Amino acid sequence: RKAWSCFYAGQVYRDLKETEKALGYFHQAASAGKYTKNSTFLYLIYYHLGKLLQDVYPYAEPINYFQKAIKYADISKKNIYRIHSRAELGWTYLYIDSCVKAIDFLKESLNIAELTKDTSAMTFIYQRLATACYRHNQYNTALEYLDKKLSLPKLNESKIKTAYHTKSKIFINLNSYDSASFYLDKSYRPDNIYTKASYNRTKAIIAEKAGKLKESLVYQKLYSKQLDSINKQEKDRELIALQKNMI
Repeated sequence: RKAWSCFYAGQVYRDLKETEKALGYFHQAASAGKYTKNSTFLYLIYYHLGKLLQDVYPYAEPINYFQKAIKYADISKKNIYRIHSRAELGWTYLYIDSCVKAIDFLKESLNIAELTKDTSAMTFIYQRLATACYRHNQYNTALEYLDKKLSLPKLNESKIKTAYHTKSKIFINLNSYDSASFYLDKSYRPDNIYTKASYNRTKAIIAEKAGKLKESLVYQKLYSKQLDSINKQEKDRELIALQKNMI
């Protein structure tokens, strides 16, 4: 009961963005539950520990946790756990630029997802494999994975646009600038100033590489204006946070 209580407390503090407290509770859960034979519980502890630290520099610490998560996922024989533990370990290796290991574990994850026909898992694994192959300069293989993702049924607009955006980056590296621009346009999301700025910056890069310097300058100016607005927003947020602390 103590282990489960600490685990749930860790989840609460994780959702509150209080990483240090969440980490402390997850570690207490692991310590209190170390003699349990409940493989599902042990999987959840180490999986969430890994996820909590995945974005934290120097990025290598989650590897040990995800390796333990894989161990308990395999003992539990629950395919959803086996898929996600391998997918997250692969993604973590990409954080530290170990592209080969990243691809290997993502492929292991994909094999289980394809065998169990888990299209939801296949969707994000195809995207991650495409990203890993792109980072490893395997551009054609990356495009194949993206096409497989796009062939899956019931993809929402966000997932489709993410695939198109990755295709655009790949075609830039293949010096296929018309294709790069085409897929960038298809990926465009006017959701907020950040996505607009990213779009204009990439448009400027594509135009410059294609030798269209005047066009590149137009997009660069748009990007610069949006960057000024972003910086102002960030300063305003910092000021609001400071004022809240002074109340």
